[in-house]
Amino acid sequence: TVTNGNTYVYTVASVDTAYNVSEPSAPITLTAELSMVDVTWRVLVPAETPIDDTIFIAGDSAEAFLAPYNPSLTPMTPAGDRLWEYTATLREGTPLLYKYTRGSWETVEQWGAISGFGNRSLTVVKGPDGTQLVEDTATDWGAEGPDDHRAIQFWRDPLVTTVTPAPDSSGTAPEEITTEFAINVSPIGGDASQVILVSDAAGNPVTGTVAQSSGRSFTFTPDASLAAGEYTATVFNVEQTTPMVAPYVWSFTVE
Repeated sequence: TVTNGNTYVYTVASVDTAYNVSEPSAPITLTAELSMVDVTWRVLVPAETPIDDTIFIAGDSAEAFLAPYNPSLTPMTPAGDRLWEYTATLREGTPLLYKYTRGSWETVEQWGAISGFGNRSLTVVKGPDGTQLVEDTATDWGAEGPDDHRAIQFWRDPLVTTVTPAPDSSGTAPEEITTEFAINVSPIGGDASQVILVSDAAGNPVTGTVAQSSGRSFTFTPDASLAAGEYTATVFNVEQTTPMVAPYVWSFTVE
């Protein structure tokens, strides 16, 4: 067994068919060292991830992530449609715990086994080309096996997935304005009236009633049919394990 960091002296001798052993060769001194590996993480983020947000990687190793468990220290780089990457050079055999954030523990991934103090894990392994690609992109959530290398299913903070009318759309006056979140939420303080606010082009509030239609959905019903013009809708003031971080705002036009 060779131990990393130890120094070993090697000599070579030859043996003929009569089992006569030659004089040993000149000694060779070597120190056992594990290889360094360029490790690249690649993660797929949810479709509702805000387009202007940066994805960060945080974990237990300062060598890998610049500091232990800092949610906003180590940014990743955009690498395609909803893909982000980060590369670090690490010693082969290093065990790591990590997770992904959008810059805070309020905006950390939270789903499946990757919730609360749960982390992803891996061991650095040198590939044939001296690198390792960590593909956290699988979308078989809920299937058997660990969640370590599945894509992010949900973020901790509430994020909007769909709204109606659609952003920047034009059409007849809608009977309802709706929003749906990625996760189950509750109105802050139990006050659903503040979850969806609607105003006209002059900034005047549109009166109406807001109701929670499911664990993820809310509906705003205006008191009167919307007149022609542009409207702005704002969704905010909901929470699950943490409050919604930023309002979701969009506009639509009634013809």
